[in-house]
Amino acid sequence: MENYIYGIGAILIMAAPVVYLVITRKRREAAFIKHFKELAAKENIHMDDTEIWNVHYAIGLDNGTKKLFYYKKMKEGEKTVAVDLANVESCRIATKSRSVKTTSGSSSVIDRIDLALLISGPQKTEKLIEFFNGEESLSLRGEPLIVEKWQGKINDALKKKKTVSR
Repeated sequence: MENYIYGIGAILIMAAPVVYLVITRKRREAAFIKHFKELAAKENIHMDDTEIWNVHYAIGLDNGTKKLFYYKKMKEGEKTVAVDLANVESCRIATKSRSVKTTSGSSSVIDRIDLALLISGPQKTEKLIEFFNGEESLSLRGEPLIVEKWQGKINDALKKKKTVSR
């Protein structure tokens, strides 16, 4: 019986740090999302669809007003971008990569992934929304899938905008 008590005690001692880390991460994510939504609300954007990744990036879409809101938490501060999709002509994925020689030949390394929004107007500017920056993060953690998903959502919103305006 005494061995069982020691065994259960050992399991609890090993599990405690893991539980603590999970709870801490959840609290940090909740605070991040709350701050993100407060910043969006200041721009009169109330998001129906949101996503966060790497606890530094967040993006959201207000389906009612067709506005996109992006947030990045940086060491030097914060970056926010609010985009009215009524002013966007197209959306594409912009990937910056380089070739690196390896022992088995060469390999492609992704340095940056952005959503590139073509803003209509006389000068047709392109607004880049960063999803991954190799200078700040050592490896990809699902960003290619996330950027593809958001490109699809934005392009769907743009298609609906075109059918409504016809």
